[in-house]
Amino acid sequence: MDLIMNGLLNMFEFLGVEHANQIIIFIMIMAFGLMYKIGEMSKWIVGSFLIIMGISLATALYQITFDARAQCVYAYDDAKPVFSNSMTRKLQWDDIRELNCPTLWVARNEIYHKSNYCFFTPKGYAYFESGQKTCNFKVETASSQIGRDNIKLIGSLERRKGCRSPPSSCRAFSRVPASKLILSRPPLKAQ
Repeated sequence: MDLIMNGLLNMFEFLGVEHANQIIIFIMIMAFGLMYKIGEMSKWIVGSFLIIMGISLATALYQITFDARAQCVYAYDDAKPVFSNSMTRKLQWDDIRELNCPTLWVARNEIYHKSNYCFFTPKGYAYFESGQKTCNFKVETASSQIGRDNIKLIGSLERRKGCRSPPSSCRAFSRVPASKLILSRPPLKAQ
């Protein structure tokens, strides 16, 4: 049940509807549209709309009841880093300037990940901690000077491009080559 709900919550997030009140508004708009055109529609179209509205209502009620929100279905793939040598090779402007904002965020944070950093933000933890067995709570920055320089370079381009940190939506990670899709994640619930 949790896996299905996380899938539905992610689907609504991909549509730009992430909160229960937005889902309920979505249901109301669909219901008004259905009532307006009900005389002109065939029975299978009306039935399809009612099924979609039922699923949407169940998702909204689940989210309200359990204070659940979608857990991103994308995670970092250690086998496909943005820069495999970002701890040992100083990156140049030409290496990063064509990268989009989510890829820059991943490139900067994968340096921390390689240094065994513990992520505490919900997006950072969900994205990087999925396959990591342990992390070192004492790690505050990259373990090499080149890594720290690369973090500064990537951060300056993120600021220059006006990137949000972390990316505002899970959907943004779908455009990052270092991402893998994990559909077996349950939704996040309030502690």
